[in-house]
Amino acid sequence: MTVGLSGCGSYDGGNGQSPQETENDPTKQGNADEDAADKDAIDIREYGAAVDGQTDDTVAVAEAIEAAEPGETVFFPAGTTVVSARHGIGPDPEDDWGPAVYLDSSNSGVTLQGEGRNSKIQMAGQHPADHNSFVIQIDCETAVENVAVQDLTIDGNRSENPSYTIIGISCWPGGSHSDVLIENIWAQDCPEIGIQLRAAGTRINHCTAMNNGRHGINLSNRSIIQDPSVEATNVLSINNGGLGINHNGGDALLDRFYSAGNHQGGMKFSWNAANTTVTNGFFVANRTMGFRYNGSDPPDETIRVKLDNIVAKNNGYAGFWLSGDARYDVGCLVAEGNNISGEQEGNIEVLGRAEVSAADIISSNAANGYGFYYRSERQTSIERYSHINNALGGFDGSTLHNLDIKEALEQRGAEPNVPDISMFGAGRGAVPDGLDGI
Repeated sequence: MTVGLSGCGSYDGGNGQSPQETENDPTKQGNADEDAADKDAIDIREYGAAVDGQTDDTVAVAEAIEAAEPGETVFFPAGTTVVSARHGIGPDPEDDWGPAVYLDSSNSGVTLQGEGRNSKIQMAGQHPADHNSFVIQIDCETAVENVAVQDLTIDGNRSENPSYTIIGISCWPGGSHSDVLIENIWAQDCPEIGIQLRAAGTRINHCTAMNNGRHGINLSNRSIIQDPSVEATNVLSINNGGLGINHNGGDALLDRFYSAGNHQGGMKFSWNAANTTVTNGFFVANRTMGFRYNGSDPPDETIRVKLDNIVAKNNGYAGFWLSGDARYDVGCLVAEGNNISGEQEGNIEVLGRAEVSAADIISSNAANGYGFYYRSERQTSIERYSHINNALGGFDGSTLHNLDIKEALEQRGAEPNVPDISMFGAGRGAVPDGLDGI
C-alpha cells in the first residue's frame, strides 16, 4: 500500500476501511457461522473436538486442518477450544518452540474461521516455563499462499501460564514471501506477544491485542525479502505489558490504529527497521512515550519513516520522540498533554541525527517542558508549527540553528481528521472492550 503525506485535516477515509478491504470482510457480514456454512467447512467437532473449555482438543484440531483441502474452511464454533503445545512440530523439530495449532505451505488455501468473539482458542494451563510456544503458528519459511485466520479469540491463558513463553498467533519463520491474512481476531492474555508478523506479505486487519504480558503487536520483516512489507490496518492494542506496537526489522505499514495504556509505550521502531509508515491513529495514555525510536547500533543506511495524521495524547513521556539516524517525512502530528512524568523535555523531541521534513506540527498543553524540543545535529524543516499552553513555552533546544520553521503560530491549530475509535480493532462498530480509564 502506498501512503501519501498531506497534512492536518486531510484524511478522507473516515469509514475506517482499507483500500484493500473487499466485500468478504467478515466484520461487515452477518453471522460467521452461516458464512462458514455456505463454504466447504470442516467443523472441528467432526474430528472429536469437545469445545467445552476443559477437554484438550489439540489432536482434533490438527486432524481437521490436515483434512482441509485448498479452498476449504476449518470451522471453530462458539465455545472454548483448549489446545496445548506440541514440541517437535515445525521447521526445526529440535527447537524448543512448540505450536499448539500449526499451518505451513502444505495448508495453502485453507481458512481457519470462528463465529467471532465467542469462538475462543485457549492455551491449556501449566505450560512449562522452559519451552516457548504459539497458540497458532503459520510457518512461512516456504511460501504460504492464500491462508486466512478470521473471527476468533486467541487466548494465551496468562493466569495459568505466567512465564513469558507463549505468543498468540505468529507468522514465523519468514524465509519466503507469503500471502496470509489475520482478520477480526482478539489476541488476549498471552504471556509474551499477542500477534506477531515476521514474514513478508503477511497482514492483520481489524484485530485487537489486549492484556498481553509483553507486546500487543509485533511487526518484523527480517526475512530474505523485505518487499512487500508486513501490514497492520484498523488495529487496537491496549493494556499490554510491553509496547502496544513494536516494529523491529524490515518494512512495515501501520494504518488506522489506536494504541493505549501500554506499559512500555505506544509504538517503537528500532535501528534495524528499513522503512516505517505510520498513519491515521492515536497513541494515548501509554506509561512512557507515544512513538519512539530505540537502538544504539548504527544502521547500514538512513532509516525512512513516514508519519501522518497521528495524535499522541496524555502519554507519560514525550508524545513523539524522533531520534536515530533516520529521515522523518511528516504530514501532520498532534501532541497534546504529554510528558506527564516530567522525565523528558516536552511534548515532541527531535534528537541525535534525526532529520524531519514536516507540513504541520501541533503541540499543546505539555504537562511538563516545551511544546517542541530540538537537539539534532541535522537540519529540520517545518512548514507550520502551532503551539499553545505548553508548560515552558513553544520550543527550545541546544541546536535551534538547525531548525527551520516557516510559520510559527501561537494557537491550537487545525485538528487532524483521523478515524473514529469504533473503526479500530476486532468486532468494530462499538467502542472496544478494555478502554475504561484510558
